[in-house]
Amino acid sequence: MTRKLQFSLWILFLLLGMVKTSQAQSIRLDLRETDLAKVVAALQQQAPNVNFTYSQESLEKVKIGHVQVKVDRLQTALDQLQKKYGLHFLMDGANVTLKYVPVAPPVEAPMSEARRIEGTVTDDNGQPVQGATVHVKGTPISAPTNERGVFVIDAPAGAHLEITSVGFNTEEVLVKGNAPLNVKMHQGTDALNEVVFIGYQKMRKSDFTGAVASVKSDELN
Repeated sequence: MTRKLQFSLWILFLLLGMVKTSQAQSIRLDLRETDLAKVVAALQQQAPNVNFTYSQESLEKVKIGHVQVKVDRLQTALDQLQKKYGLHFLMDGANVTLKYVPVAPPVEAPMSEARRIEGTVTDDNGQPVQGATVHVKGTPISAPTNERGVFVIDAPAGAHLEITSVGFNTEEVLVKGNAPLNVKMHQGTDALNEVVFIGYQKMRKSDFTGAVASVKSDELN
């Protein structure tokens, strides 16, 4: 084994170790009279090896009376925050993108009339959107899309499905029958116009492919 190959393998093992450590990081949150931006700031302090991308202005508007989380993995903490407070996330290794989606009130669904609905979610280029949330409006029922953009959910005829995903505009479709649904998501213009900081310069998110903390342009004034 050459010295160059040994060095490359060492770098790879180091990066994999950082990702594993960040995901296994113990998370302890106990915040009162706070907002989602402060919750994310607390997460960043406890998971310093993770890069978070989010709109601070949007998260500051979401007020929360009490947040209490005590788990052994960052992803478990994010799952709880998404379910309880609408902090949706997309995790890619050590990069986490966050977006607030209001949580629907827990209204009991007419499950007696529900039927199995299948569908596929794609972007403007026809590529599958993985990790999108498909939610039956007015109910607590939701389901994620898999790596092929496919989802399966129980919903009655006439129900409205709300599809959300980080970086895309929210889409809504009407359930009319049992035919498979094809949902196309369009990239959100707000996400493209956010300004991100990359150490020594700034650029629009549409020109940048990394995952970093971000703020709206009017916050720079």
